[in-house]
Amino acid sequence: MVKVSQAGISFINIEDVYDVNAAQNINVQIRTDSPAQATALIGKVVEVQTTIGTFANNNVIVTQAITAGNIQGNIITVPVVLTSTLAGTTVLQATVLGEMTNGALKYQTTVDTRFRATTPAKMLFQAVKSVITPGSSTEVVATVKDKNDVPVEGQTVVFSRAADSSAGRLSAATAVTNSKGEARVVYQANASSPIGGVIINARLLNDNASIGTKTTNITVSKEAVYTTLAFSNVLSTDNIYYTVRGSISVMDGSGRAVPNKEVSIKSYAIEYAQGKVCLLDSNVTYQAANTTDTDGNVNTPEPITFAELVPVLQKTDWIISEDSPEYNYTLDSDEDVNSNNSLDAINPVAIIGGTLSDDGYSFVTDEEGRADFEIRYPIRYSSWVKVRFEASTFLNGSENTQSINYSLPYLASDLRVEDPNLFSPWIGDTSPFGDAGVVCVNSLSVNINAEKNTSKIVLSPYQPVTLCLLTA
Repeated sequence: MVKVSQAGISFINIEDVYDVNAAQNINVQIRTDSPAQATALIGKVVEVQTTIGTFANNNVIVTQAITAGNIQGNIITVPVVLTSTLAGTTVLQATVLGEMTNGALKYQTTVDTRFRATTPAKMLFQAVKSVITPGSSTEVVATVKDKNDVPVEGQTVVFSRAADSSAGRLSAATAVTNSKGEARVVYQANASSPIGGVIINARLLNDNASIGTKTTNITVSKEAVYTTLAFSNVLSTDNIYYTVRGSISVMDGSGRAVPNKEVSIKSYAIEYAQGKVCLLDSNVTYQAANTTDTDGNVNTPEPITFAELVPVLQKTDWIISEDSPEYNYTLDSDEDVNSNNSLDAINPVAIIGGTLSDDGYSFVTDEEGRADFEIRYPIRYSSWVKVRFEASTFLNGSENTQSINYSLPYLASDLRVEDPNLFSPWIGDTSPFGDAGVVCVNSLSVNINAEKNTSKIVLSPYQPVTLCLLTA
């Protein structure tokens, strides 16, 4: 009869998870085939290692000699104490040093266990999907962490609704955080809601850290919820007007385009500027420093000169429209700031083109959820007027509006110098709202002397102004 050896080593009564910052008793059990074999191991050293935390000796490795007190029959039990301030998985390894069988260690084993954080310090709360359609669902997730951002497991989170215009369903009132610190419940939508119409709260059942209540919002919608407004960077002209293509895009809460949706657009001038464009004769001379050759001769390089005629825009800061804030296209008696009996600035923009609805006013989006149009404005108002465009659509009885403040551009090729003449898109090279008393600087001379380390700038006629050089 062949007798099979039962000798071996293992960690006994090991738990799947331990709390951090608490001393944990870990037992190593060595099994022999007889009490005599157990007794023969007295004095042998058991080594235990950990990848997280430390033992009672404040080290990740502890050794302990086997004593008679560790033996009961053919079983040897060696206790160690392990403490960890960090959360995470540890690998424990136990070895009886020096005991070999066929060239290999006879008694060696490993086991995984885990330490978990226990003291909440913060909580993050959000819906997996912030926008869902009627009848669909999303998880809402509360993530609990300690002060070191380590997930805290085993915490009960209480969920509730502060508002629910969708009249939906929350799957549970509480959930317990897992090893990732996450507590999850499911919200199922019913009907469409306004933007952010579902408000869900989360708090810890035992909130010893006074984290408080966290909130997340969900929108339930298949309808249009927002618009975007954009303009092309390409202009066209018939030498009277500039025309720019524009487009409105209408999307639902999930980002999908909404076709056949009515959307309106309006514009009004919010600011204007005064000034004029001048022709500047610019000359730059650079004198490099002298050089000395190997014979000691001093050489003075020929100066380098650069000259060009450039347009210079001398423009005031933006001035608020006299039509503000009512924008009723009427010059009221107390609004004529510059006392010229004229409304500055008028709105020079006409909105044209596009597919209109039955009312002849609103646009209708195409199958891609966009409504294309054009804006047209007289050339002379380009650069001098800032216009606000507002695109609006309706959701659940409320208006959603996207606005852009747009400085009317000019065509770069319309502002040029054909020696010696200046050509600009503006009558008299001046803003339609006046030149603000600008006196043109006709010439700019810059002399840089590297030998003398000097620079000289001469304006004629002299004006204490900031120059903005315009190049195509």
